[in-house]
Amino acid sequence: MGREAGVDAGSRRRHPPAQSRPRAGPSRLFAVHPHLQFKLLFLDCGLYKVVRICLENFWPRLIPGGVLILDNFNHETSPGETKAVRELLPGKSNRSFGFAHQPTGYLIKD
Repeated sequence: MGREAGVDAGSRRRHPPAQSRPRAGPSRLFAVHPHLQFKLLFLDCGLYKVVRICLENFWPRLIPGGVLILDNFNHETSPGETKAVRELLPGKSNRSFGFAHQPTGYLIKD
């Protein structure tokens, strides 16, 4: 028997269609778990809006000395990632990995 759309196979309970469920995201995550902090963040998005939302929500929770790794920073295929970082973290020094094509950069939080 195959899985039916919208059915949890363990309980056979019907879930509402994806369109009617509340959107998951960082703001919802931190509303439920406000205590969370991070030592390492790895963003592999490339899209301006997604990176911006992630930075707005995760950067304040990155501990001092924590590392933000950016998969597509300053990469021609994903200019949105660079734009979001420069807008939200102006003056932060981006470092690069000299040994890899990607990830392309990282920041260490002061």
